[in-house]
Parts: sequence; structure tokens; C-alpha cells
Amino acid sequence: MNILLIIISAITLLLFLSLFKKRNNTRSKISHIDPKRCIGCQQCLISCRHGALHIITDDSGKHAVLNADKCTGCGDCVSVCPHQAITLIERENIKLNN
Repeated sequence: MNILLIIISAITLLLFLSLFKKRNNTRSKISHIDPKRCIGCQQCLISCRHGALHIITDDSGKHAVLNADKCTGCGDCVSVCPHQAITLIERENIKLNN
């Protein structure tokens, strides 16, 4: 009987945590990176608690790229960017580059 209670409690906890995670990125704002201003200094990468940013090097140089699925719109990256290359925009206005 105790094992059944533990299993039910564990399943309930996992369901609760998965619901929280899904809600986490449904904020109305999302970070937007201007690649012309970004120099790839990685300050945003260090500040992002959600792993939504990574640095790439392409023809235009080194710059940050956002994973929209992981971004919660918290704005932590905006406040640490020394070149004001990151702003918060309405999530509905993003264009996905797939």
C-alpha cells in the first residue's frame, strides 16, 4: 500500500512539474537579438538561467542566437548586454528561422 502511495505521489509531482515547465515559456515577451550590434561577448549566455542562448560564428562574425522554445522572456540577458543588442519583443511578433 505504501509503495502505491509513493508511485502516485511521484507521478503527481512529475505532472505538476511538466505543467510548470510548459507555462514557463508562455510569457508574452521574448528576447530579440540584433546581430549587427551583438559582438558575441557571451554576457547574455552567462546570465541566461534557461539555456536559451548560444554563440555562433558565421559570415557576419560571432554573435548570440536565441532558442525561442527555451526563452521565458525574463529579460536577464537584456540587462547584462553591454552593447544593447538584446531587447524584449512581443512573442507573437517573432519570425522563426527554420
